[in-house]
Amino acid sequence: MQFAKLPDSVVYLIIRYSLSLNTRTPVRFKENVGLLAVCHKLRILGLPLVYDAVFIYPTMFGAYTSYADQIKNVQSLMGPGIDTNLDLIHEGGLSSVVNTFMVELHFDTQPFSNLRHILGTLSRVNNRWSSVEKLHFVFRPDLFAMDGQNHCTKKFLSSVVLPTYMDSITIHASATGIRDIGHVLPKARSMSLVLDSYASDTHTLELANKVLSTAKESKQLQLRIFNSELPVSAKTISCTNLTHLYVAAPICVNTTIELVLKLRSLCELGIQSLKLGDFNHDPIPEPNSHTRVTPFNTRLKSLELHFNEHEFSAYAVVQVVKMLLLKMPTLERVVSPKVPKKSILDFIGEYKEEYPHLKYLDFMWHTLPEIEGY
Repeated sequence: MQFAKLPDSVVYLIIRYSLSLNTRTPVRFKENVGLLAVCHKLRILGLPLVYDAVFIYPTMFGAYTSYADQIKNVQSLMGPGIDTNLDLIHEGGLSSVVNTFMVELHFDTQPFSNLRHILGTLSRVNNRWSSVEKLHFVFRPDLFAMDGQNHCTKKFLSSVVLPTYMDSITIHASATGIRDIGHVLPKARSMSLVLDSYASDTHTLELANKVLSTAKESKQLQLRIFNSELPVSAKTISCTNLTHLYVAAPICVNTTIELVLKLRSLCELGIQSLKLGDFNHDPIPEPNSHTRVTPFNTRLKSLELHFNEHEFSAYAVVQVVKMLLLKMPTLERVVSPKVPKKSILDFIGEYKEEYPHLKYLDFMWHTLPEIEGY
């Protein structure tokens, strides 16, 4: 087949299906680079895809590599412990093509000699990351377990001369990791902090709020909490500029309402373990009764509610959802699995003339992919 005679759009699709873009290991990266040698057109169109991201991952974590690849990569340029294409991109002189930094550091499997190697390579090409728009950075508490290494994350970020303004930055971190990164992060259009099971320090939320509050240039500020031990409340979520909040920790309906009223910039809210608690609300007025509910002062456009199965009451859940629908006229999309479908559809049909926003509301009974995990 002569690729030169095919339309660019067709060649691009062939490249997308041929490359192993989702498996980020040095072996797969070399295979992708080899495909670019087929012809000039494949190289021109495929090069931005192959060299899109620098990845630095722990070798021994199966989420990123197969067992066979782990064995092959033990003797890679980086030595045991790390899978990365950093050296390969540096040797090819194509660091200026890189769009994304994807870094995960676990120092229970990665010796500090490897960190020094990474820092050295980054420093040698420090002025060539001008095209990087996205930073995805994961670091675990293991990183800080050794004495005298409390600032490894700060040192790592300080060693990469990234553009002063990026499209998006996503950080998965514990409190120890968050503490020193705020002033070394570039500015970004979208800033996201993810607090998972490793983020169990009591000061985690306080530090996360502090980092997000300093990102005043960001148009999108996200906080994702996937740790049920963290004390989530309107008091502990203090960054009032948050635009996206996702909480997997159990919280009650009253707390959810307090968050909505406090976080006036919030556009998207997702709660994955919502408890009814001692929720009380004013009676929902009958349709055409000339009595209207007082709306919340909010900008919320998207709401996802997963009610706690252990205290699920169909009637109570429907009442909560009805009340929220009437009090949030800015809502455009609501997702709430297991809420009785007919009850909600009948309610919208009865009230949409008095509350016109209900006419355009997209109510779904399935989970949105972006709120399932991180």
